[in-house]
Formats: sequence, C-alpha cells, structure tokens
Amino acid sequence: YLESIFVGLFLFFCFVVVKMEDPNEKEPNKLLMIVIDMNRAFWQHRMKKADTKDGLSYEEFIEGLLLFMNTYQAMKSTNEAVLIAAFNRRSAIVESILKRPEFKFDYGDAVRKTVDTLAQRLQCEHDQKYAVNTMSSAISKSLCYINKEILVRNDLKGSNCRLLILQGSPDQASQYTAIMNSTFLAQKMEIVIDAFMIGQHDSVFLQQASALTNGIYLKPENMAEFTYRLSFHFLMSKESRKLLYVQRAPKISFQAACTCCERMIDTGHVCAVCLSLFCDKIMEEEMTQCLRCGTPFDFD
Repeated sequence: YLESIFVGLFLFFCFVVVKMEDPNEKEPNKLLMIVIDMNRAFWQHRMKKADTKDGLSYEEFIEGLLLFMNTYQAMKSTNEAVLIAAFNRRSAIVESILKRPEFKFDYGDAVRKTVDTLAQRLQCEHDQKYAVNTMSSAISKSLCYINKEILVRNDLKGSNCRLLILQGSPDQASQYTAIMNSTFLAQKMEIVIDAFMIGQHDSVFLQQASALTNGIYLKPENMAEFTYRLSFHFLMSKESRKLLYVQRAPKISFQAACTCCERMIDTGHVCAVCLSLFCDKIMEEEMTQCLRCGTPFDFD
C-alpha cells in the first residue's frame, strides 16, 4: 500500500517536471527500448526465493514492468516503448506499445500473453545454469531498431532515444566485445544506456556501458520495491535528469574480458584491427595471429 502511495506521488512529480519544460517548444518523439533478461535458469532460481522478503517472482516482475511501460506512455503522447526479450538461445521483439488518443491499459494483457508464449516457444529443453545468455544480441537488435526508426522517420533523433536493460543473470565474458561495440555505437548516436540489475550479480559490462553513455546503473539490495525503484529512476528523461538528483554507481569496474581465456583482466594486449583483448598468455604461448580476425602479430 505504501509503495503505491510513493509511486503515485513520484508520478505526479514527473508530470510537474514535464510541464516545466518550454511550452512553446514542440514535443519531440521519444523512443524507449526495454531489454529484459528472460534466462530460464535465472527465473527458476528466483522463483525458489519468491517467499523471501527480497524475492522477485516472474509475475511481480511482469506486472511492475507493464505498469512502468503504461506510465511512460501516459506521460507524453509522443512517447513510444518497445520491449525486447533476451532468451537462452535468441532474442525477440515482444511488443511495441504506442500511445494512442484513446489510451487504454488492456495492452498489458497482450504483452503478458506474448511474453508467456515466447517463453514457451524459445526456451530450450535442457539448459545448464545460466548456460546461454543472448543479452548482447538483444542490445544489438535494439540499436538496429532505433537506427531503422531514425532512417524512416523525420521526427526522431538518436538523442531522443534511450535503452533500458533489466538483467538478472551474470555476465558472460564471451559477450564482452559485442556489448562494448554496441556501447560505442550508442555513444556515437547519443543514446543513453540505463541498467537495472534484478539479480544478485553485478554487471561489469553494463557498468561500463552506463558510464560511457551517461546513463544510470542501479543494483538495489532489496527487490521488494521493484516497481517503485524502476519508476523513480528510469521514467525521467535526459532533460529531467538535469533538474533532479540522479543516483550513479558508487564504483565502476573497467576490467575487460580476455579473448583467449575469457578472464577479466586489468591490463593486456590489444589487436590493432578488431580491438580484441589478450592477457599475457599471448606472449607466453607466442601467438602469431589474432584469434578473432587473424591479423598477424609483430612483437618486435
């Protein structure tokens, strides 16, 4: 009950901040891409802890996410949200919810049914714990979607787009290069990347992505107030964040993943062509070429 009151007060404050913007300025179209981690092993693990005070069940997660998306649509008529789910083997666009003159909340049922259908269709039969994570694929697909919308629409710019990632499973070192390449592209397009960790693990990759794009990285200790935290930190636009206090990650790790052994390293060797990182093993084993692009190495 108290959480609902806090959410209501915060939403009222968000509407006030929106009204503080220049009324003579035409409202730009804004696009919010939401990437959710649908790793089956992670959600099975959370379901076992759903009876604890810091547990977050799948149903609570979907309900909070739908409330957030519907609220985002209600704040401005030009807001658009697109949901992308990262499953164990592939990622897929779940639903595009457009704000319409006759705004209705029955979109939530359609999204929930779509998520359940995709979960049953795309999840593989036999998964190891956190076996495969397609988060890098989902992030790349989000940026491709944004780029396509910018090309076909004259009323959308990269600076008016945001990417919100809700991740629960741990990082996988094999995806470091792909995620960082997407981060550099988002930085060039002036797209903010926000990250909300819904599991017990920190994400070095998303810490770096948020820092490089001036986004928000949030990892709360207690998930009991999931809806409140999601709305309080991530409903704000880039313009509103200049007027409000924005919580930043207290400490950001800038470690990188080694290409050959997939360990997180502080210092290493970089391929001059594909920018792959290698640990000291490249010197010990006298590697003659890059394992990723085949560029010959010259240590002289």
